[in-house]
Amino acid sequence: MRKNSIKVTRYILIIFFSFLVTTIHAQVATRTVSGKITDSETHEAVIGATCKVVNAQGKILTYATTDGTGNYKLRITDGALRMIVSAMGYTEQSFEASAIKEHKNISLRPETYSLKEVPVTVNPIEINKDTIKYNVSAFKTRNDKYIEDVLRKMPGIEVNSSGQILYKGESINQFNIEGQNLLGNRYNQATRNLPVDAVAQVQIVENDQPIRALKKRAPSKKATLNIKLKSSYKLRPFGETIFGGGKGYDKHTLWQNKLTLINIGRKQQMLLNASMNNNGMSLSKNNTAHINSGDLENFMFNPFNLLYASSAVLPPVSEPRYLRNKDIAAGLNHLFRLGKYGSFRTNITYYGNSVRSLDSTSNQIDGAYSFNLCEANRRKVSEHTLNTELHYELNAPKVYLINELSGNISRSTNRGELQSNAQTLIERVDRHPHMLQNKLSLIVNSGVRTYGINSITRYFKRNEWLDASIGHKTNIDLARFATRNTVNTGFIFLGKALDLSYTIFYQHDKITVDTLQITPRCTINSQLKNQLNLSYNINYRRGQILIALPTEILNLHIDTRPQGSQNTYFFLSPSLNITHRLSPFLNFTLSGKLSKSTDNYVLAPQTYYRSYRTRFTPLGDIGWTRASSLASSVYYANLINMLTVGFTGVMTWSKSDHYEQFAYTERTTEILQIWKDNTSKIIYLSLLVDKSFPRADLQIKSGLNFNRREMLIAQNARLQTIKSNIATATLFFRYDHLKWITLSHDLTFNLSWQDHYLGSRSQPLTSFYQILTLNSAPLSKMNLTLQAEQNTLEIENNRFRTNIFIDAAVQYAVSRRLELGLQLHNLLDRRIYEEVSFFGMTRRALQLPLRGREMMLLVKLKL
Repeated sequence: MRKNSIKVTRYILIIFFSFLVTTIHAQVATRTVSGKITDSETHEAVIGATCKVVNAQGKILTYATTDGTGNYKLRITDGALRMIVSAMGYTEQSFEASAIKEHKNISLRPETYSLKEVPVTVNPIEINKDTIKYNVSAFKTRNDKYIEDVLRKMPGIEVNSSGQILYKGESINQFNIEGQNLLGNRYNQATRNLPVDAVAQVQIVENDQPIRALKKRAPSKKATLNIKLKSSYKLRPFGETIFGGGKGYDKHTLWQNKLTLINIGRKQQMLLNASMNNNGMSLSKNNTAHINSGDLENFMFNPFNLLYASSAVLPPVSEPRYLRNKDIAAGLNHLFRLGKYGSFRTNITYYGNSVRSLDSTSNQIDGAYSFNLCEANRRKVSEHTLNTELHYELNAPKVYLINELSGNISRSTNRGELQSNAQTLIERVDRHPHMLQNKLSLIVNSGVRTYGINSITRYFKRNEWLDASIGHKTNIDLARFATRNTVNTGFIFLGKALDLSYTIFYQHDKITVDTLQITPRCTINSQLKNQLNLSYNINYRRGQILIALPTEILNLHIDTRPQGSQNTYFFLSPSLNITHRLSPFLNFTLSGKLSKSTDNYVLAPQTYYRSYRTRFTPLGDIGWTRASSLASSVYYANLINMLTVGFTGVMTWSKSDHYEQFAYTERTTEILQIWKDNTSKIIYLSLLVDKSFPRADLQIKSGLNFNRREMLIAQNARLQTIKSNIATATLFFRYDHLKWITLSHDLTFNLSWQDHYLGSRSQPLTSFYQILTLNSAPLSKMNLTLQAEQNTLEIENNRFRTNIFIDAAVQYAVSRRLELGLQLHNLLDRRIYEEVSFFGMTRRALQLPLRGREMMLLVKLKL
C-alpha cells in the first residue's frame, strides 16, 4: 500500500514539474514589451511608428504601431532575433530581441534631407489595433478628382464596376462620413462626387460590429469604412459645379452639367448632387443600392420581369464609345443627430434616361435542326425612377432600434423598330412598378442575454404591357404582399455565443394575365414559411467557427396546381463558416452550405407572349432547387510592405426538378417548362495580387480568373449538357514617381471555349483589351491626359478585328476655384464594333455602330 502511495506521489511530482517547466518555457517563449517612442530632439511622441519582430531569415513574426500618444505594445515570440523600429522621416533602429526588457522607451533620430532633393511625404498607412488609416495625400495624384479614384489605389481595398467597396475581398459593413451613416447603402453618391482634396484619411475598422449592443456578443468579420475630412472642410458647405458643351456624332450638340453641395457638421450632414449629360456616360450607377451579402435577412428581391423587349446588346467597350443617351441623376441626403446615439436621415434619389440604340445580330441556333435568326434593332428606351427613404436609428450600448420607411415609383418604355429575318414590325413594352416597404429592428442587451425583433414588410405592384404590330399583345398585373418577422435571443452556452431565432415569412401574389385573345385569367398564390434557426458561434484567439442549422416548414397554396392547391414541406439548410488567422497577415476562410428552396418565379395562369416572337408556357406549379456550395479563401495583407494577395475558390452544385425547352421557328420561339431533373455545376477560381512600392511610386495589380459552368440546354429538339469555360488574366500598373508625369497601363486577356460535344460548332475565342493612360503636367496649372484603348477580338477562326481609340483631355486651373477643360474622344473616328460569342448551342455575331469623334469644353467652379 505504501509502495503504491510512493508511486502515486512520484507521478504527481513528475506531472507538476513538467507543467512548471512548460509554463516557464511558455513565459520565456512569448512575452509582451511596451513603451513609448519619441523624437530624440523634440521629445515629442512619434505617432504611427512601426515596430516589427523578425526571425533569423528576416520574416516578420509580429508587428505593432504607436498610438496617438506614441505608445506601443508588442509580443516577442519564440524564434525572434531582432526588433526593428521605423517611422517616416526617422533613422531606423534595431535591437536584439533577447536583450529587450518588458518596458522599453525608444528615441528616434530625425533624418535630415534637402527639400530640393527629397519631397516632403507622409506615412501612406497608419495602423492602430483594428483601425487602418490611409492618408489620402500619399495616394493622390494630379489626375484624381473624387475619392473613388484614390480608393482604387489603396492596398486591401477594391472598388468593383458597380461602385461597391470591398475590403480583403468582403463587402464593407457600412460607409460613414465623420462617423455618421449619411447615405445608407447608396454611397456611390459620395465616392463619385466627394472631392478628393477635401479628404484627409480613409479609415478602415476591421472586424467591426456597427451595432453597439452586439459588440463582443456577435463578432463581425467585415469592416466599416469611415471618411475623415480635412479640418478646413468641416462645419462649412463645399462642393463644385460643372458646365460643358460641344459637338459629337452626326453633328449632335453635347452637354454635361453637374452640381455637388456637401455640408458636414457635428449635428447635421447634407449631401446634394445633380448630374445630367448626353456624352455616353450612364449615370444609372450613381444611385445604386448595394446589397450587403451578410445582411440578406433585411432585404427582399423584386420578382423578375415577365415581359421583355429585344434589348440592345452591351459590348465590352466603355459606354462613351456607343451609348446614345440623355441621363439625369439627382440625390438629396440629410442626417440630423438626435442626442449622443440617435439620428434621423432622409434620402431621396432620382434617375431618368432616354437611350437610342441601333444594332444588328446574326444568331445561328443549333440543335437536332438548325435555324438562323437575323435581327436589325432600332430602339428608344426611357426610364424614370424615384426612391425615398426615411430612416430613424438609435444605436446605444444597450439598445439598438431602427425604423426605415422606403418607397419607389418607376416608369419605363421600350419601343423598337425591328427587321426580323424577312419580317418588319414595331414592338413596345411598358412597365410601371412601385413599392412601399417598412423595416423595423430592435435589439436589447440585458448583460446576460440579448433579445431582438426584426421585421420587414413590403407591398409591390407592377403593370406590364406588350404590344407588337404583328398582333401579339399581353397585359400582366402583379400585386405582391410579403412580410418577414423574426424574434431572437442570444446567450452564453459552454462559454460561447448561442443564438436562437424564429422567423415567420408570408407572401401573397395576385397575377392577372390578359392576352386580348381569350378571357383574362387571374390566379392567387401564397406561401407561409416557419423557420427555427439555431446558430453557435465559437470564438477563439485566432478566429471563429459559426454553425447554423435552420429548420423550415413551408406551406404552399397554388391556384394553378392540378393535383391540389395546398401542400406542406419540411427541410433543413445547415451551414458552416470558419475564419482562422494563420498569422498577423494571413487569414483563411472556409464555408459550406446545403439548401433547398422554391424558385423565384411568378406563376402565370396561362400561356402568353413574352416578346414579339417568344411564347411562354408556364409549369402551373412551383419548382424546387436543391443546392450545395463550398467556398474557401486565403487572404494575405501585409500593409507594412504594401502587399495584398487573395485567392478565392467557389464550387456550387444545384439540382432543379425542371428545365426550359426552346423551339425556334420562322415566326416564334416556343418555351416550355418540362418536369425533369436539371443538374448544373459551377467552379470559380480567382487569384489577385496588389503590390505598391511607395518609394518608387509604383503600384502593380494582377489577377487570374477561371470560370467553368456545366448546364443543361434543351434547344430545337435536342437535350445537351454544355460545359463552357472562361479564363481571364489581368495586369495593371501605375507609375507616378516623376513629379510631372503619371503612366498607367491596364491589360486584360480572355480565352473562352466549350468542351467538345457531338455536332458542336463552337471554337475557342480569344480577346485582348488594353488601356494606356499618360497624365502630364507641362505647366504648374495645366494637366494633360492622353489615353489609348485597344480591343482585339476573334470573330472567326484565326480572324481578328481590332479597334483602337485615342482620347485626350486638358485641364487648366485659372485660379484656386476656377478650372477650364477640353475633352476630345475617339480621335481616330472609329464607327463600327464587331464581336462573336457562343451561348449554349447558339453562335451570335454582333455589329454595333459607335459614336465617332467628339469634342467638349468644360468649366468647373469649386464652391
